Amino acid sequence: MHSTYKFTFLFAVALCVSCSPTQQHFDKIGVLEGFYGTPWTHESRLDMVRFMGEVGMDSYFYAPKDDPYHRAKWRLPYTGEKLDEFSELVEVSKKAGVDLFYAISPGLDMVYSDSTDVQALKHKLQDMTKLGVHHFALFLDDVPEELRHEADKKKYKDLAEAHAELINGLWADFKDEGIEFVVCPTTYTSAWGSRDYIKKLGETIPESIPLFWTGEDVAIAQITEEEARNWEQLIHRKPLIWDNFPVNDFEGWRPILGPIRGRSATLPKAAEGIMANPMDLPYSSMIPLYTVAEYGKDPANYEPDSAIKDAVLSLAGERAFNHVMPVVQVYSDYGWTDNLFTPVYTPGKPLNEDLLFDTLDSLEYHLNSLKDSSFANNDYVQHFVQEIEPFVHKTRADLTQLLATDRTPITITSGFSKKWDDASFSIKKNGDEWVASLEADQVQLNNEWVMVVTNYQNPPAVWLQPEDLIIRWDLADSEFPRADNFHLTPFSRK
Repeated sequence: MHSTYKFTFLFAVALCVSCSPTQQHFDKIGVLEGFYGTPWTHESRLDMVRFMGEVGMDSYFYAPKDDPYHRAKWRLPYTGEKLDEFSELVEVSKKAGVDLFYAISPGLDMVYSDSTDVQALKHKLQDMTKLGVHHFALFLDDVPEELRHEADKKKYKDLAEAHAELINGLWADFKDEGIEFVVCPTTYTSAWGSRDYIKKLGETIPESIPLFWTGEDVAIAQITEEEARNWEQLIHRKPLIWDNFPVNDFEGWRPILGPIRGRSATLPKAAEGIMANPMDLPYSSMIPLYTVAEYGKDPANYEPDSAIKDAVLSLAGERAFNHVMPVVQVYSDYGWTDNLFTPVYTPGKPLNEDLLFDTLDSLEYHLNSLKDSSFANNDYVQHFVQEIEPFVHKTRADLTQLLATDRTPITITSGFSKKWDDASFSIKKNGDEWVASLEADQVQLNNEWVMVVTNYQNPPAVWLQPEDLIIRWDLADSEFPRADNFHLTPFSRK
């Protein structure tokens, strides 16, 4: 059984007296289920593909980071019910006119020089071809940037050589079967990573294989034609844009519901296509994804403010518009900007208590109104409420707890200590060294504790700065803490 959604779309009829033959649009527009977090359910994934077909998106990438068979347990084949689900996903994708890309991410522990590992990868992809999958993606993102296994170090000069051999071998085996192949390299952003790696990879794999790129940072306010042209020079092909919008796995306390902005009207001239990475909230993601489709089909005439209104009308309907739209407006900020509720979750930000509680009251009013019996048959509205309501409730609880917490800035001096109900922290000076100690109850051993040493007397516009000392205790996985000066890009500082 599956849910069927009826989408009522708005069309503008116009007489085209003269249509420019140079009108630019993306050849590929799609959705990349590539977030960290709980993968979508099978039924919601089917609904997403149907939605994509309705709005003119043509490519769907199956790549949820927390599907163990996609990443952590990539060698193991899918079995039983999961195979049946993929078979149905193939059929629904065909009916919707959407190309289904199955992505696999073996780079966490693959031994590239081990023929057994290489064969396991090929067999996994061959199993998918038997289900009717004809589009594949090899994801090598968020994996070690250097060769780690001794056998690989002996065989290859560097990671680029290992990846090139793997990609070329897969391409040689599958190209005659009419398989389309896409790769996400380990250096996938201009913000960091080895330029030598990405340049060498681009020079040694076929130019017909697209390479993903996220832009000047991992998640970014704008992507321009010039930036894409610069990356094209490195990789010897137009980049395929992996747009980390509207994904919220880096800031899970809020959904991101606003329209896509900041993508150049001429970007299609320099990019292979654009794939949006959504939230783990499939139905709420449809609202911003609708605007991605509108931008992708006609970047030159895209209007974000009108597109977001059309999205809400099309998905929720005219009667629900006045309750859904205010919720969307509250959460229309982006991962690279602050939200009204950011001060609840970021130290040092000014907090307007009355405004926050008034906004929470308003959100609860609109969501409760959507639970009225008159909307009971509106499946989209019910899914939207189920996805968004927990954020509102949690923010209220977190705000209430924050206001009851002592937020006096801590001045670190030798011999400082502080105790909570379930943990204690102390720091003292020993000669030229500072020694920090953390003790936590057994029940807290799954927690991660982070201490940031920063200049609180001059709080910056963003929380973290490159010179800040970040001490991280991962009590579940490590006996010792890590003290790091992380490379912080403008995005990661937020």
